[in-house]
Order: sequence, then structure tokens, then C-alpha cells
Amino acid sequence: MLKTTFLFLLSAGLLLSEVHPLTLRQAVEMALRQSPDLVLSRLDEQRAQAAIRVAKDPFSPKVFAGSGAAYTHGYPNSIEGAAPSIVQVRTDMALYNRPLSYQLAEVRENARGAAIASQSKADDIALRAATLFLDAQQLARSEESLTNEGAALERVRDAIQLRVQEGRELPIENTRAELSLAQSRQRSEALAGDLEYAENSLAVVLGFPAGDRVQPMEEERTPPELPATEEAATTAALWTPGIASMRPASA
Repeated sequence: MLKTTFLFLLSAGLLLSEVHPLTLRQAVEMALRQSPDLVLSRLDEQRAQAAIRVAKDPFSPKVFAGSGAAYTHGYPNSIEGAAPSIVQVRTDMALYNRPLSYQLAEVRENARGAAIASQSKADDIALRAATLFLDAQQLARSEESLTNEGAALERVRDAIQLRVQEGRELPIENTRAELSLAQSRQRSEALAGDLEYAENSLAVVLGFPAGDRVQPMEEERTPPELPATEEAATTAALWTPGIASMRPASA
């Protein structure tokens, strides 16, 4: 019963997982936009900026307006004991407070450190995403190469089996072909596991749910426009930055 339940949950998890095909540019942009580590770092930076506003509050002028009149027996006075007034305006601001000034300077330095840490985290996330992407891309190419190698070895095995049946090859050659094919399949299976792990790790860095995979895709590159004539190509080459500076000066 427990084994059946485990297999059911595993199958459900595999069905819910998704494969996201992304290019290198898209992966880096997504990592900078929704990476969990970077989001937490940016929240710390926002919290530090909010702390600056709180620390600056005592040094900001505050204006209070209202009526100063209040009910009393005898001569009418305001709540603070002054003569009554219809409209009363009062300001409150700290002009000089050494402890609060030190606290404000500390909060500003903390905010500066949080901004530097956030930028450093963004650079680290971009580098990690690019590295994982390139690793997964290299593993995918290696897996494709091993798949083609396995297909070629199968054809060789079939050809050797036919030659053995016809008596033109020794049976040991068939065994060698089977061994080579088995070794190739084993390397392919191990590489497939490494590829799955790399794609899962890249998905986690990009903020996707656990179990999802990011499939590296080749970025479409537009070929450069070729000059129409030979003279246009010569002119473009002569006026290319770096080449134009090396041209000899006219006499």
C-alpha cells in the first residue's frame, strides 16, 4: 500500500513538473527578475531605505494647525494656558540632536551597504545562472553526441552479427560490439542524469518550482548584412573603428 502511494505521488509530481525552453539572455534576465535570493536582497535594501526615512523624521519640520480654544470657568484660556485663538499653528522640529544624528548616519551607512550587497548579489545570480546554463547546454550537446554514437554502434553491431552469421567474422567480434554498445548506453544514461540535475538546478536559480527543468535553447542570431559591392566592403573596412586609426596619414 505504501509503495503504491509513493509511486502515485511520484507520478503526480512528474506530471506537474514543466520544462521551460530558454535562451541564455532570457535565463539571465529571468534570474535578475525573480531569483529568490535576489528578491530577499532587494527587500533588505528597501527596508534599509525605509529606516532612513524613519531616522530623518525628527529633523523634518512638522506643522500642526487647529483651534486652541477650550471650555473653562472664568477667564477663557487655551488648553496650554495661553490666550484663546480661533486658529493656531505650531511647528515641531529637532535642530540639533547629536545621538539622533549619529543614529541617522548609521542608518544611512547600513542602507549604502545594503545597496552594495544587493548589486553584488545580482552580479552573483547572473554569473551563476549563466554558468549553469552553459553547463546544461554542454551536457545536452554531449548527450546528443552519445545518442548518435549509440545509433552508430548499433548499426556496427548489426553488421558484425550478419558477418558472424555468414562466417566472415569470429564470434568474439560480436561480443566486442555488444560491449562497446553497452558502454555507450551506460555513459548516455549517466549523462542524462547529470543533464537533468543541471536543468533542475538552473530552474531553482531562476525561481521556478522544484521539479521544473530549464532546457537551454540556441539564441537566434541575425547574420550581418553584407556590402553590396566590393568598393562598399573596402570602405566599411577602412572606416571600422581601430582600423581607421591605423591608416597612414596623408602627405
